[in-house]
Amino acid sequence: TDPGITRTALETASAASLTSSIHETGNPEYMAPELSFGGTVDGRADEYSLAVIYYEMLTGRKLFQGHSALAVMMQHASSPVPSVAESVAGVPEPVDRLLIPEAERVMSTGGFYSYLKIAEGCDKCCTYCVIPSVRGPFRSVPMETLVRQAEDLAGKGVRELILVAQETTLYGVDLYGEKKLPDLLRRLAEIEGIEWIRILYAYPEEITPELVRVIKEEPKVLHYLDMPIQHASDSILKRMGRRTNRKELEEIVAFIRQEIPDMCLRTTLITGFPGELEKDHQELVAFVKKMQFDRLGVFTYSKEEGTPAARLRPQVPAPVKRKRQKELMLAQQQIAFRQARKMKGRVLTAMVEGKLVDEDVYTARTYKDAPGVDGLLFIETRKELMTGDFIQVKVTGSQEYDLIGRPV
Repeated sequence: TDPGITRTALETASAASLTSSIHETGNPEYMAPELSFGGTVDGRADEYSLAVIYYEMLTGRKLFQGHSALAVMMQHASSPVPSVAESVAGVPEPVDRLLIPEAERVMSTGGFYSYLKIAEGCDKCCTYCVIPSVRGPFRSVPMETLVRQAEDLAGKGVRELILVAQETTLYGVDLYGEKKLPDLLRRLAEIEGIEWIRILYAYPEEITPELVRVIKEEPKVLHYLDMPIQHASDSILKRMGRRTNRKELEEIVAFIRQEIPDMCLRTTLITGFPGELEKDHQELVAFVKKMQFDRLGVFTYSKEEGTPAARLRPQVPAPVKRKRQKELMLAQQQIAFRQARKMKGRVLTAMVEGKLVDEDVYTARTYKDAPGVDGLLFIETRKELMTGDFIQVKVTGSQEYDLIGRPV
């Protein structure tokens, strides 16, 4: 039994709070030796019983010697079986089940862009990540389903599709026996009304020449690639369970930039990973300065219970993590500000997003700017612009990460 969760707490917890506690402790088997749907629980569909069922259905695990809690409960419940079944109506499917919505897609971004989730789960099992255990193995959404969803979004006025998954570059391997992201991009580009297609979460080792070629040749696919690398020290990459080394990362970046010189590369890093020495950190700083990424985010390592990395030693102290994060961001800041200044004089296509109150200034995004994480283009004009419109803008200046321009 996990000492972090007492039986009293279990008996009084709601399904949601218990599920959260299970994830925090990382030990879902804590209840198996004691729980019997008798005595304290008394076979009722109470909050305790439902919490167990909810967790099993959420994760796909069976905690009772290979039998699900729902099956055990139905066998021993003193209340009628239908009431038990009705009590868990609407509980999520097991984690290895791919949920494909049958209902009409509901817009959540409130604008002219929308995220299109092309897969669920992950098979990579990086040592710091809980996604494979929480969301299960990699499962692609069938291509025809995605095309229908995208057509529906286009019919609602969406102009930009942002492809997301735990890993977009492996799309189709499980369904079709090979990587099908290039084919999916071509299909989505045929949809009338969709003008931009943006790719996020592309793992570097899975980027193929064919994918780069489609990005290069298909006008609707933006020259933007979000490619998380996490680190550059070979020893830390190995401890992370990553599948590339520094030399391979440099070769991948060089190939992409050779084929698409104006490619905007975004990446994310983790600093303060267990065992990270000062020399590893300095190697990462040097790598950032050498690679000159267009966009970069840095996260301090956060220990996730139940992951291999949580057991690694030594853990880096929080003040050291923050110091290293700050140093990396300062290095990237200089790169980003310099690159923004170099954009002066260029003419870019921009999608209008809104207008500043009481000012003749509109906000917009270019191909280099994913919503919510990258910069903005501020357009100075007295002309009336409409949200969702694409216009040509000449860059006249920059302010830190953002650009300033006027309509051509």
